[in-house]
Amino acid sequence: MEQVKVKLHLETSEAAARWCIKNDITIIPIGNKNTVSEYAFELVYQKPIIDDLKRRYGEKWEKYYHAYNSEDITEFYAIQEESDEVCNNISYNPNTFLNNIGYELS
Repeated sequence: MEQVKVKLHLETSEAAARWCIKNDITIIPIGNKNTVSEYAFELVYQKPIIDDLKRRYGEKWEKYYHAYNSEDITEFYAIQEESDEVCNNISYNPNTFLNNIGYELS
């Protein structure tokens, strides 16, 4: 629980235990200490980050997550530039759009 406390920036192990209980993470007593599965903790701890990346970057969220998780800022900006290049190469033709949705000029 000490590591959980530190990772969550909480003052006490009891507060960390309450956070785990609130987030449905099983606390496992081992000897005179309480512990949690690191995997179970990370699933809950990183979910808001992943949800935010999905909201911001859609299907490319995994690329951004790997850059975030590796703390490689250059990789993040390389993905950004790659996305910008794709967007710049897309052209918009209103007539094609209108034809595709079945609206034709009379």
